[in-house]
Amino acid sequence: MVYVYHASDAADPWKKYNTAAPSFLNDLADIDETMGLWIRATEAVTLTVSGSVPSSPTIDLCEGWNLVGYPSQTTRPITEALAGIEVKYDLVYAYDAWDAADPWKKYNTAAPPFLNDLTEMGPGLGYWIRVSEDCVWSVP
Repeated sequence: MVYVYHASDAADPWKKYNTAAPSFLNDLADIDETMGLWIRATEAVTLTVSGSVPSSPTIDLCEGWNLVGYPSQTTRPITEALAGIEVKYDLVYAYDAWDAADPWKKYNTAAPPFLNDLTEMGPGLGYWIRVSEDCVWSVP
């Protein structure tokens, strides 16, 4: 199963692709570099992605929660990666399935730094970002 969350579709934000379902039941047909993917795998696997790296990626964010990708090859401190929307977000989560003991990583703008275990953004993870208003994130 593969899920994506489109915050812009308030009536039906979750889109899915189920390999075992007939095609007419799947409402996820395409994916791109702006999407965070929630993948349910039956065993540990590595997802290989091919294509070109976007030169100036932007991601439309809707007020509330957004599940997004990080379309950059450069890992950056979270405050640097999100500098263009710095006053518009307050919470960021990432799920790292390889860290079985503590898979959920969090960055809270109101928390002291030592309480945040999500300190950087990089390729390979999806990120839940909560914003206070609709905005456009220009990924550095």
